[in-house]
Amino acid sequence: MRVPVFNQQVGEAQTPSVQVRGGLSPSEAVGMVGNQIDGVVGLVNSGAKAYQDFQDVADNARVSKEIADTQNSVTDYLYNPESGLLTITGENALTRDSGKSLVDDANDWLNNLNQEKMANLANNNQRQLFTKNAESLRGQLHRVASQHLFSESQKFQRQAFDADIKSSINSISASYAELLTTFETLNKI
Repeated sequence: MRVPVFNQQVGEAQTPSVQVRGGLSPSEAVGMVGNQIDGVVGLVNSGAKAYQDFQDVADNARVSKEIADTQNSVTDYLYNPESGLLTITGENALTRDSGKSLVDDANDWLNNLNQEKMANLANNNQRQLFTKNAESLRGQLHRVASQHLFSESQKFQRQAFDADIKSSINSISASYAELLTTFETLNKI
């Protein structure tokens, strides 16, 4: 069997050599590329920040509109001359068809309204802003409903007390000759 033999055809003196003169060293080239990448990253970050600022302004504007609409609805719910909460008086204010108090009915109404308004919002940031801002409306509605319920309760108790006194006076007038009945009625007053 024959073994091939390779002879060198190019001598060492004929091998090309490369020499770099001027330009950048490898570390300088890496630094330059790093600076350019940092510049691009900065540009992207400033664009993202500008977009986020724009989105925040848009979210605030959208939530402000929904809060204003909710405020108008709460005002109408409370003060409407025909169907407002403050037009409910006497025993109707104290005993509700739902079995709940006037304040609980008002809170349920506001919860339903808030859910409707939140369904119209586009993202979670808007929903969180709405929830935060709606708390002041909840406080306002709760305060007005509680004051109205207390006022109506006081009026109803006063009317019941006055009716009881009037009934006692009529009883005394009708049976003044019966001293025992008259004394019991006077003690009751």
